[in-house]
Amino acid sequence: MNYDEFFKDIISWIYDCNTQAQKLGFFNQEFWDWAVQSLTEICVKYNQDKLAQAQTAMLLDWLEQTRQEAVNK
Repeated sequence: MNYDEFFKDIISWIYDCNTQAQKLGFFNQEFWDWAVQSLTEICVKYNQDKLAQAQTAMLLDWLEQTRQEAVNK
């Protein structure tokens, strides 16, 4: 796996995630559908590599924790 390319894709995804959250609304189902689909695409691009799976799962967990914290405020 090309780690440089992979982590560039992850950084790009984080920026895209912020853009999509603003565009679609963080609590909107469309945003969550986008997040899951785009993270799945990253895993597929890197042939379901264990690092890709772990990194994308961590990002989704981070989003879910952020949502939960916002709901609990």
